Amino acid sequence: MLPVPRCQAFRRVFLFPFLLSLLFLAGCQSYGGFPYTSPWSFSKQEAHQKNAQTDQTQRPEIDWQTAEKRQSLEVYYHEAAREAAAQQGEDYSRQLEQERRYQQRFGRDGEVSSEILKPPAGSPAYERGPSAVPAAGQHEVAVALLLPLSGQHGKLGKSMMQAAQMALFDLDSSKFRLMPKDTKGTPEGASAAAQDAIAEGAQLILGPLFSDSVKAVKAVTEPRGIPMIAYTTDWKAAGRNTYVMGFLPFSQVIRVTNYALHKGYNNIGFFGPGNEYATIVLRTLHYSLQQNGRHIAKIGNFSMAQPDLHETVREFLEAPAIVKGKKGAAAAQEQEYVPPFDAVMIPVGGQVLQSVSNMFSYYNAPQKRVRLLGTGLWDDPTLVNEQTLHGAWLAASDPSLRRDFDANFNTNFGKEPERLASLAYDSTALAIVLAKTHSGYGSPYARDRIVTPQGFAGIDGIFRFRPDNLVERGLAVLEITRNGLKVIDPAPKAFFFATN
Repeated sequence: MLPVPRCQAFRRVFLFPFLLSLLFLAGCQSYGGFPYTSPWSFSKQEAHQKNAQTDQTQRPEIDWQTAEKRQSLEVYYHEAAREAAAQQGEDYSRQLEQERRYQQRFGRDGEVSSEILKPPAGSPAYERGPSAVPAAGQHEVAVALLLPLSGQHGKLGKSMMQAAQMALFDLDSSKFRLMPKDTKGTPEGASAAAQDAIAEGAQLILGPLFSDSVKAVKAVTEPRGIPMIAYTTDWKAAGRNTYVMGFLPFSQVIRVTNYALHKGYNNIGFFGPGNEYATIVLRTLHYSLQQNGRHIAKIGNFSMAQPDLHETVREFLEAPAIVKGKKGAAAAQEQEYVPPFDAVMIPVGGQVLQSVSNMFSYYNAPQKRVRLLGTGLWDDPTLVNEQTLHGAWLAASDPSLRRDFDANFNTNFGKEPERLASLAYDSTALAIVLAKTHSGYGSPYARDRIVTPQGFAGIDGIFRFRPDNLVERGLAVLEITRNGLKVIDPAPKAFFFATN
């Protein structure tokens, strides 16, 4: 069991933002189609009636809102999952059959256990302290947390472990044992950590973080049937008992693309490197536009190692060469230049993104003429300092959801959390919730308990694991402004389901 943090925050009332942040989501009931309302509200029926009367156009532009979009999204994910399964020699049809049987048994929308809606023992103040350690003889659930607690990525690993520790105190974990294991940031270390954890009775593995480490742990967990919720962004690692929880580009691209189309940007281009991440973004952009009767206006590629992108950007923009000191008719001709698209997806971040946006502006294609669209790589607070990015759009979790988490983390540990710390918090809280609501039959982490259509809610918003074991998230559309990331289209509060 992790030690109690040396701070006062656990002795005062701050469970408020956390306790509400990780609850099962009751999806829209098939008889009414109403979105989920908080179990803490005493006017649930009134909220349902109000939601029913709300015009559809006032709801967030979310990809699973209608049966048509939901079905098309299912097709895309299944195609991607089949490819990944084929590469690993797996039978994806078996996964689909398991999901079909689950829906036949439980329906597309699950019931919410009243147990997990109760505040933890001793709330509103934290007075449990060491009593959170299970007493002898209790049937505890053991879960391992595999992180790089030493080595090059030790700072990140420790931040994630501290976030997991916060989840232990925000939820009633009296019969839950979390076992942190150091992977040392290597595949060999991850494999050894997984073997130790399983030998000590781990029923679920949380982590590890890096793709190579996940593959090494899979070799240990799969023969034993131990499920793993990995933090990697390598979608090819998903399958069998391995669930990928990292921030994946699929929903991000579809969400911001659909929003841009909704706002009248009908000619969307793509400008990115030729790496695997950019390739999947390109494929997803193509799919999203195709579903809306559009196609990619223009595709441009560059190398991340390219020292000077000026000519590459100019050719992509089809912009006239800029000659210093030009006057008169030549300058007027530049002003009449029209880019071949009105928006462009750029799947890079950091300094490369800043350089590209600067060159777009330099060649007379600023945000007011070409809207820049991005992925989760843009969820970076330092980008607000780049003026040429002001007005750019991306799809990511609502920053306000993390604000209280960040503040409480700072209060408890005297520092800001690493961005990925929320993954450790959400996965640990999820493991606790599944353990608390377990009926005693089978494993608390059986597949049909992890892959639930209604999903869960956490620090980064609503999420669920799909039949292909990839995470799907409810995202907001954000705009980069001089004052930070601004929500311009809110994240959904529940997953919507088609009703038959």
